[in-house]
Amino acid sequence: MEEIAVIRKAAAVLRDQKPEAVRLRTLLGFGPKRGQAASAFDIFAMTETLSPEGEALWENAMKRVARERRDARYNRVRDVDL
Repeated sequence: MEEIAVIRKAAAVLRDQKPEAVRLRTLLGFGPKRGQAASAFDIFAMTETLSPEGEALWENAMKRVARERRDARYNRVRDVDL
């Protein structure tokens, strides 16, 4: 019975999207297969922690995005001809 609980716990961890779970899946051989498409989450996920300089750059970029969202020059409906 204890083995079943361990297997269920391991399965729950492997389904998680945290970096530790990704590393564990890769170590166990459950990583993406060659030629298999990765999900958008896998492509854009930040798996490494940022350096202090990286954190500062990220914060500045997010502040700029928030500021530009309120600016009508950047945030307007665009007429797109298809």
